[in-house]
Amino acid sequence: MNNTQNLDAVLRPVTTFLDEALGRVDASRVLSETAQPLIQAIEAVPGAGRVAVFLSGGVVGPLFVSGPSFETNEIDALSALIADIRPATPMRTVETRALSDEAELHRVRLFPLRVAGEQPSALLVTVRDLAGHEDHSVFDAFMDQIAQIAGIIVEDRRLRSKVTDQQSVLEALLGAAPDAIIRIDRSGTILDFLGSASRLFGWRAEEIVGKSLTILMPDPHSARHGNYIDAFLQTGERKLPDFGRRLQACHKTGKTFPIEIALSQLPGREDVEFIGIVRDISHRVARETEIDALREALDAAALQSALGEFASILAHELNQPLTAIANYMDALELRLASPSPENLDTALDLTKRSAAQARLGGKVIARTRRMALRGETEPRLDSFHDAVAETMSMMAHTPAAKGVTIRSRQEGVDTPSLFDRVQIQQVVMNLSSNALRAMAGMDRAELTVTSRQGEETLELVVRDTGPGIAEADRPKIFERFFRRSKSGMGLGLSIVRRIANAHGGDIRLTDSIGSGAEFILTLPRRIV
Repeated sequence: MNNTQNLDAVLRPVTTFLDEALGRVDASRVLSETAQPLIQAIEAVPGAGRVAVFLSGGVVGPLFVSGPSFETNEIDALSALIADIRPATPMRTVETRALSDEAELHRVRLFPLRVAGEQPSALLVTVRDLAGHEDHSVFDAFMDQIAQIAGIIVEDRRLRSKVTDQQSVLEALLGAAPDAIIRIDRSGTILDFLGSASRLFGWRAEEIVGKSLTILMPDPHSARHGNYIDAFLQTGERKLPDFGRRLQACHKTGKTFPIEIALSQLPGREDVEFIGIVRDISHRVARETEIDALREALDAAALQSALGEFASILAHELNQPLTAIANYMDALELRLASPSPENLDTALDLTKRSAAQARLGGKVIARTRRMALRGETEPRLDSFHDAVAETMSMMAHTPAAKGVTIRSRQEGVDTPSLFDRVQIQQVVMNLSSNALRAMAGMDRAELTVTSRQGEETLELVVRDTGPGIAEADRPKIFERFFRRSKSGMGLGLSIVRRIANAHGGDIRLTDSIGSGAEFILTLPRRIV
């Protein structure tokens, strides 16, 4: 056999043996049987001599595995020899007569079998009788090459096995993924359909791989998707509408459903590819819709509750002009019964007074109607001072205001600003109502409401002399449904915060001077 044939003949048994030795198989019969073909293959090489195999790492020294050509006493001598020379160097040649009782000189060479970076797992030991002076360099180089290549082959097998294991784990993870995982190329053709994609969209992978991604999209995105990708590739800007956004997806049956998608370009690819993680958010969207509907219903209930308080105010305020009109009409009837010049002049004056009271009643109704209106924020140029004063004039007649000293203050020039009058009046109403309830039954009850208008801000300050807000309640005071007492629904202050945010402002709680609580609403002043 030539050198190449020898190399091939030895490599297979040596790597097979290394596989088992690296698997920490002890010097058992199984490993011994694996080593025998290796020994036979090496001894078949011309000039190889006799070969034995030892495992390294034994407690008292190397462990003998196999060496059919050696006597028991020779094996013991080899073990002792290896134990002596291995600490000095892992690969060494020794000439010795200690292997037998005969006088022949033996050349012993150790060839470690290892994977790069690791301690030798096994040792090949060759013993050649030095009867002559033949050249050993060719055989030694051959064996060194065998040992090195075997280690490389075993490491390659190891890496391949690890990759296979990792691929199996990855496939298991992808199969159990709760989201759909879709890989596409630059034209939008589906390359992989993984995870929960089949369950989510109703397509099997073999049905849809190779088709366009647009099959999973309803209009208008299905028609525009190619343009989005082209724009991204040309400019590098993420113009795709589905980068971290909610979209509508299309099931195999044609039914659409809401999804959330994270799409990104795969790096290091020769051809442009994208991968998307798609999540079905149908349940979340349905829940959000329910919550929005509940919020609207609760806000409406809170407003209706507040309007109930104003019903008594409306009755009180309308009673005055209606009573006055009735009195004026009675007097007018008496004057017209005796149509003298003086009575006619008086009748004319009574008519004017009645008309004025009728108009006053109309204003009361219109004002209350505005307070009852709901809807989105509709900012209009209006007087901030007037909106606050109008609400406070109504609050002064509520039953809760009995026994309370109410002060209204205006600071700053009263020029028109953009805001939603109805919503700002609701803020005044909610804050004032809370203050009045907090001071119920107190000896000293004062409510001060101040409207301030600066060049850049509008500010409402509502201050009371009640017990104040407990420190533990302050972080939760604006949360929906948080109640400090059994009365109310815990919505008033959350509505105030929502209105403040809708106007681009904020609402904060501060300590009132002396005692009580102080709420400050700050809005940006806009005129256009």
